[in-house]
Amino acid sequence: MSRGQTETLDEKHQRLLEAFVLRARRVEEHSLAADWDALVELTRMSINVRVDRDEVWISYELPPEEVVESAAARIRPILLEQEDCFHMKALSALGYTCRAAP
Repeated sequence: MSRGQTETLDEKHQRLLEAFVLRARRVEEHSLAADWDALVELTRMSINVRVDRDEVWISYELPPEEVVESAAARIRPILLEQEDCFHMKALSALGYTCRAAP
């Protein structure tokens, strides 16, 4: 769209849906999303506690920081209201697009 032209409502909703789909595809292509079972396992944090005389040792395993930060960077725009790919904007655009459907 060039300067001075106003975007129609249909074009706006189409742009928002395209932005969301593009971002969702980037999230889906992340290495953490490749193995669903492994991803779900990350939500089940296990903490090991060992008591040894006067000391207590607590340990837990975390995924590599770089992998988590990379995933967060891909997901973050979907959670930010000011982004075109914000999930609620996408749902609203989908509702608008499907408004005439039975």
